[in-house]
Amino acid sequence: MKKKIFFALGILIVVTIVFILYSNRVPKPQTPLFQMITSYPDEPKAEATQAKGNKISSTPWITPNKPEIIKPDNKETFLNKQSIEQIWKDNPHINLKQKMKKLQIDQKYYHYFYDNGLLPMDSVEVKIAGDGISYPFTQSIGVGCGSCELQYMQMFIGDKTYSVNSTWGSLSQRADGKGFYLMNAENDYAINVEKETIKRFQWNGDGFTEVGEKTIRFALK
Repeated sequence: MKKKIFFALGILIVVTIVFILYSNRVPKPQTPLFQMITSYPDEPKAEATQAKGNKISSTPWITPNKPEIIKPDNKETFLNKQSIEQIWKDNPHINLKQKMKKLQIDQKYYHYFYDNGLLPMDSVEVKIAGDGISYPFTQSIGVGCGSCELQYMQMFIGDKTYSVNSTWGSLSQRADGKGFYLMNAENDYAINVEKETIKRFQWNGDGFTEVGEKTIRFALK
């Protein structure tokens, strides 16, 4: 009986040694914990790329630790009523209703632009809420602004308004209709570099959540 037990143990030890030696000889496939995404097929091209800028570097898409969340605007305006009225008085040449009509913006949004001292410059329909419905999107500047670097962007979804700001930026809808990309440009003349940030937003049911961000740097000409 003892001989049979020792014989079985011997066989088990030999099999174990052979398995260990074979495992060390055959390389194991390296499976990454996550796969970095360098680009999305529908992501917008950086402005400097379109202008044939000299790209220095580009990060992959990174999930932010503290994602930006875009919630519906509250009813409060940027400035008090007296300041708003003064802004429009100082710019009598601007006819907001006429501008909205030219851009085919529904007049029901008139008070939104007036009460916030905004002048719409562009208007399109976008599908960004994951329901396949097109909603009005406008890009505006502050009335009486100087260089007008800051762009104010509004998305009118149902009875709610969502707004974001961007410096020399733009917004483009995602191909899947479930969100959008927001671009923001920043020049650092000290080192002669332009930095463009692209953020990817996802509709969350009552707003938009930032789900990715990448940064591209270009040498200024």
